[in-house]
Amino acid sequence: MHVNVLVPFLILALVFTSGCISGHEKASTFSITPVACPNRENVMALNSADNITANSSTYKLAVELMRTELERAKEIYREVVKENKQKSTGVGRPLSNFTRTFLTDSAVINDTAIRIGNETYTFVLIRLRDRSCGVRFEPNVTTVNGISVRLLPPDYINGTRTYTGLPYSRYSVRVEVSPQGERACTVRFNYLSTLWVPSADVGNLVLIAQGGMEGCGEACENIGDVSFGFLNVGSEDVTVYLILVKEG
Repeated sequence: MHVNVLVPFLILALVFTSGCISGHEKASTFSITPVACPNRENVMALNSADNITANSSTYKLAVELMRTELERAKEIYREVVKENKQKSTGVGRPLSNFTRTFLTDSAVINDTAIRIGNETYTFVLIRLRDRSCGVRFEPNVTTVNGISVRLLPPDYINGTRTYTGLPYSRYSVRVEVSPQGERACTVRFNYLSTLWVPSADVGNLVLIAQGGMEGCGEACENIGDVSFGFLNVGSEDVTVYLILVKEG
């Protein structure tokens, strides 16, 4: 009699344990698609890029790698949405509508254009870092379709967060609007950290992203930015900065 009573409980315990184990494994074993790193020669070319244009083979290589990193970021975000694990982080702010659209409905059209939602933008890739590949692409000057982006020196006096001392990354953006003139403004990027940039996580992966077209006054009308990164302690550490100029 005791055996007959015990058997159903043992079966239920096995089913429950099996369900917990399989669910845990599902969450912990999620991993993004591995990236095919450039060869050593190409990594050296990317890391030594200084004054670069969209026509150069090195810039095209950087954009191709950025495409891959963007698809991996979107892969992480799809899993985040699936698992319903998006959080409000980065000073309590969730991912913005623009950032969510970037991560769900965007496509790189070619080396200079990207579609985000229903809008098309000229983009300038100004930073790409991938620790697993040893890539640190960050030219001093990048010129794409009449848009010139220059990395400015760090401003430790006026451009830091008081509680960290980390400077913003600042870029001067000049856009040719006619053969006779141009407009210019300064765009700054926060250091990507879950302390002050909205993020989401799934398993051991953390996705950090922000962006928009708020601009920096009249001079920056139709100029925006987007940055994203993800990390998996010990293996992945990716950062990407893009300047966006709205077409039309």
